[in-house]
Amino acid sequence: MIRLQVLMCLQDGDCMYIEVSLSDSVFVLPQFHRHGVGRKMMASMLERYSDFHQIMLTADGEAVDFYKSLGFVRAGRTEPMWIYAGKEH
Repeated sequence: MIRLQVLMCLQDGDCMYIEVSLSDSVFVLPQFHRHGVGRKMMASMLERYSDFHQIMLTADGEAVDFYKSLGFVRAGRTEPMWIYAGKEH
């Protein structure tokens, strides 16, 4: 997890710093799905960053219902633009 401070300046001249955290990925091995592992990981993350104004994430189709169960709401719609026929991880 990377924590950054970003300086934002508005057109009216007001400036402020906001704190941003970035994480590339959170994974749970398939054999541990539906055992509460992901829920514990997300609870820890939500606790750690509870002082943040907003937490956003991008989820694949199979994880959407999981994140909804944690209180996340869909903020928009994304469409895949390119799919590379590479190897599965």
